[in-house]
Amino acid sequence: MLQVLLVDHNPSERKKIADMIGVCGHTVAGEAGNFGEALAWIERGWPTVVMTDLTVPYPEGLRLARYVHEQRLPIVTVMLSTYADFDAVRQAMRYGASDYLIKPVKREDVQRALERAERSVHYFCSAHQKLAGVQSFFTRLERMTPSELLKEQHELIQSLLLSQGDAHGMHMDGLRFFADKWRQMLGASALPVCTSPWPDTDHDRAAFVSHLAEVWIAHTYTSALGNRNVKLLFKMPCDYIHENYRKEITLPDMSRRFGMSDSYFSTQFKRWTGYSFVQYVNRIRIQKAKELLLEPDLKIYEVAYEVGYTTLQYFNRVFKQSVSVSPIEYRRMLGM
Repeated sequence: MLQVLLVDHNPSERKKIADMIGVCGHTVAGEAGNFGEALAWIERGWPTVVMTDLTVPYPEGLRLARYVHEQRLPIVTVMLSTYADFDAVRQAMRYGASDYLIKPVKREDVQRALERAERSVHYFCSAHQKLAGVQSFFTRLERMTPSELLKEQHELIQSLLLSQGDAHGMHMDGLRFFADKWRQMLGASALPVCTSPWPDTDHDRAAFVSHLAEVWIAHTYTSALGNRNVKLLFKMPCDYIHENYRKEITLPDMSRRFGMSDSYFSTQFKRWTGYSFVQYVNRIRIQKAKELLLEPDLKIYEVAYEVGYTTLQYFNRVFKQSVSVSPIEYRRMLGM
């Protein structure tokens, strides 16, 4: 069943066509009288088909078809008009319209147009669902904590990247749509909007989207409540380090684990802990090493291995930088 957005400045015309759409077994999910109303409805409701009058008023019907085409949205457009205009038909087809119906339309015309639209919708059903998911994300944005926001965004980006896309590269356009939504949010909040060119690779595009989210977090969560939430966000990587200090832990691995760019993670981690990432990891490891050095049966190299250092030389150097004495000298200080 298709979800149709019906766009016509004449309410009585909308009623007639809406009844035909219902008889054909599909749903009129929304109605609009002009381009602005239609655009707002698209971003809110995500129809599968837009059936728009060419004159709402002219040339807003073509403007709407052009918007859908240039944004490569997974939506089929069907044009309506009270007259046959060859130039308008050619332009509508250029913008990807699947049909051009002349008013007064008959039910059989609507039926055939929707059947053709249904065949087209089949090819980008998955992409449509993913972009609807992105839109849903932004409607809930202000109710999410930073950690919830970054986690859900990371999952959405991965979903878009994994999408094989259609001939138009739908996963690429999904990331562009994501970035454009962030730019709109930043602009509406009078926050700095990045105007850098759209990156060339999927990896850089994903990083660009993540950067825009980080700008939002950095400027939005500045109240006492916001600061508390950001502190809670960075408590998670701290807890992870405490639990996994024996393993190899790198900054890129941690930033990916928590859905942030390396630079943002590094800057904010130091802001909220007072230590750089490497300093914090070494601090935890050396504290655990000092506890293990109290065990007389453990050799120094065994202590080094237990707290995550792969070479004794590096362990000795870090320990002395932190404690001002070597591990052997530390034991001697304790009378061991």
